[in-house]
Formats: sequence, structure tokens, C-alpha cells
Amino acid sequence: MLEHWKMRPVLAASAAEAMQRLQEAKHAGSRLDLALVDANMPEVDGFALVGQFGKPADLGGLTVIMADLGGTAGRCTSMPRTGGVAAYLTKPIAQSELQ
Repeated sequence: MLEHWKMRPVLAASAAEAMQRLQEAKHAGSRLDLALVDANMPEVDGFALVGQFGKPADLGGLTVIMADLGGTAGRCTSMPRTGGVAAYLTKPIAQSELQ
């Protein structure tokens, strides 16, 4: 979907890799505009990962969308939209919802 919209996704298989990708972009003088974060990642869940991002200004205005399975979506929808989290979506995510 993202490539269809002419976006260039950068994939990360873990929270540690996601933080590495953000730091690489920052050191290269570029920025990532959007992070689509899975709330239910192994080892470090998406909520903890977003907490590691720091202030949105530190990341050049990174917008975060948190995705969760229906079984725990209540946890997402009841959380305040802080720390750069712009939206909470339930998986599977329809193209119209993500857009």
C-alpha cells in the first residue's frame, strides 16, 4: 500500500532495529515521516517502542500510527494520543483506513 502511494517504506523486524533505522536516518540528515508500529511485537511491544522515541520534535515530526489486533484493540483506543501517536488502528488494516 505504501509503495502504491509513492512512499518509500523502511522495514524493521524488531524494536531495536526500528530505533537503529531512526538513528540512521537522523545521522544521514534525512527523516522518516511516519512510523506504523505493531502494538504486539515480541520482546519490546509497540507501546514501549513509542516510549523510546522521545519527543516528537527530536525525530523531525515523526507521526506514529499504532496497529493492534482486535483482541487487544481496547488498549489502543483507550490510550491518549500522546508521544506522537496520531492514530490507533485495528488489524487487519484496510487501505482506506490507513490512507
